[in-house]
Amino acid sequence: MERLESLQEGALLVDASGRVVWANAAAEAMLDDADGIFLDNGRLAAGSEILQKLITSCARISLLLGGPGGEFKIPRKHPRRPSM
Repeated sequence: MERLESLQEGALLVDASGRVVWANAAAEAMLDDADGIFLDNGRLAAGSEILQKLITSCARISLLLGGPGGEFKIPRKHPRRPSM
């Protein structure tokens, strides 16, 4: 998260309902300005329902794959070992 904090662009992490779990300083400033992106009853919102539909679709796909997050091996050329 430290690298995300130093971005000049806004970076947010939200749960499946759109509640902000984490935001860097740039994102917090955007939310404070409520210009284009804002919190509506504690949920991330924009001028239309599209944002919530995108958040929901990400959560749905995550649940279909066995829940949020996970790990997998990335094949690498010999003699290197797969990285995670």
